[in-house]
Amino acid sequence: MAQPMDDMKIHVVTYNVATLFPNMRTNLTGLLGLEDNTKQASHPDIYVVGCQEVKSQPQNYVYDTLFDDPWSTLFKLTLAPRGYVKLRTIRLQGIVLSVYVLRRHVVHVREVEDKYVRLGFGGMWGNKGAVALRLSLNGVSLCLVNCHLAAHDHLLAERIQNYTDILSQANFQHPATPKLLYHDYLIWLGDMNFRLSSGEGGAPDDEAARRLADEHQLTPLLELDQLRWARRPGNAFSELSEPTLTFKPTYKLVPGRRGLYATSRRPAWTDRILYKVNADVYEETRLTMEPLSYQSHPEYTVSDHQPVSAEFRVKVFSGRPLPCVEFLPISMWLVGSDCVAKYRCDRALEISAWDWIALFRANFASLDEYISYIWAPRTTSSPNSDHYVAVFPEDSVTVPGSYVLVYFGRNGRGVYGISEPFAVQYSHTARLAALAIGRTTRAERIPTL
Repeated sequence: MAQPMDDMKIHVVTYNVATLFPNMRTNLTGLLGLEDNTKQASHPDIYVVGCQEVKSQPQNYVYDTLFDDPWSTLFKLTLAPRGYVKLRTIRLQGIVLSVYVLRRHVVHVREVEDKYVRLGFGGMWGNKGAVALRLSLNGVSLCLVNCHLAAHDHLLAERIQNYTDILSQANFQHPATPKLLYHDYLIWLGDMNFRLSSGEGGAPDDEAARRLADEHQLTPLLELDQLRWARRPGNAFSELSEPTLTFKPTYKLVPGRRGLYATSRRPAWTDRILYKVNADVYEETRLTMEPLSYQSHPEYTVSDHQPVSAEFRVKVFSGRPLPCVEFLPISMWLVGSDCVAKYRCDRALEISAWDWIALFRANFASLDEYISYIWAPRTTSSPNSDHYVAVFPEDSVTVPGSYVLVYFGRNGRGVYGISEPFAVQYSHTARLAALAIGRTTRAERIPTL
């Protein structure tokens, strides 16, 4: 019997930012397909954003590891007011991959795992390589890969080898999907650096190639595209598909000049998004992945690359509730006091000694923005009780406002439950203490994140 299915939309972005930062005028709504705010219902369920050549310097290595870069911050700030939460950002030097999901989907994401593949300098350095993230969502598995492959026209063989190395080295612990190609859905994006090579009848020179690109005469240029050459005999990316490519080459352009190709390089489609669906892995159910759009965005001129986006509609299972944690209604917490939360765990949920509960602002924009946390209790409050009691110490929260609790499951590598928002206020003692050290009642009105 066929299982009921739902549609989800995934919006994908790849952008080589050439070590440059966004400027004050950078508005990402066009790149994210958010120009029309009246169509909130049609906005994607998931955003996948991959950047390459994000500025990364050895002296900033620790900072770059612990904090978002300016591009990731700008994407997060653009998506957060529209109800998206950053699930994870993973970074390998200049290669950065971030995943954002609608808030209602957060508790349906499980088994999150990431991998890094270094390919620069014989596998010792991460200036070239890939980052990969896999997750399970509503009963299907999704794998995302952001890559930056070997550059220069003549290194086609090295790019092909890069693809093979990423496939062999990006191995996950999940028993059903240890390999990239084993997932129900795979999206592979990045600066793949495939260039235009000479064809059998000879190729146009660089100036002629720029003229063909300017005139949008793409057919003769596509015949020279190295990625298409590599896919036909099965050398690289032949297991994946690419949406129909109708936009002009996205490299190499003059920064700050819309649509003007630089004379130092031949134009090329270096920035690509490919996909794969394993359609028939479930009995009497067929998975589908439909490309809805594939386009470049020439209005973004910060870099010598233009960003590229694609949107897909995928099928996921419906009516499959996951075991979860249910927080009981939380009464008001007081600053400077021990605070208590109660919750129930689904009997089918496998809890772990490494599960933890984190405190967030109510309108948090990222799962790494927690304010404090405790390890989740391993036993119920009493032998006959059906709930657990979590006690946050008095220094867990210092500012009044609206908050939520989030239960993280170590075994499932995901979020098992989110509480309803609750208030935190100053106790009388804490209010007097705040005034004594020079605070005013204005501190009670500090805006939430």
